[in-house]
Amino acid sequence: WNASLVLLNHLKTKFKDDFKGKRVLEFGSGLGHLAWGMYKLGAHVTATDTPMGDLKALRGRVAGWLKEDPGSRLTSDEQGAAMSGGADGDAS
Repeated sequence: WNASLVLLNHLKTKFKDDFKGKRVLEFGSGLGHLAWGMYKLGAHVTATDTPMGDLKALRGRVAGWLKEDPGSRLTSDEQGAAMSGGADGDAS
């Protein structure tokens, strides 16, 4: 997951305002670091993984995010997590 943190840092530095209101689909999101970061940049994010991946950990992270950001619209199901209306984004 170090690569996702490096990519997120790059996106925050170079493209911070470009993700507000955009839809992002992340395949193989693992622990969801990149997905959460994109959500915080204002994107509407769907993070997915497979049962053979780390879907259980992703669901756990979503539960933690719900506590951290109670106004968010986060959901979790068998396929992964969906995050709508990032911290700086439009919650529509």
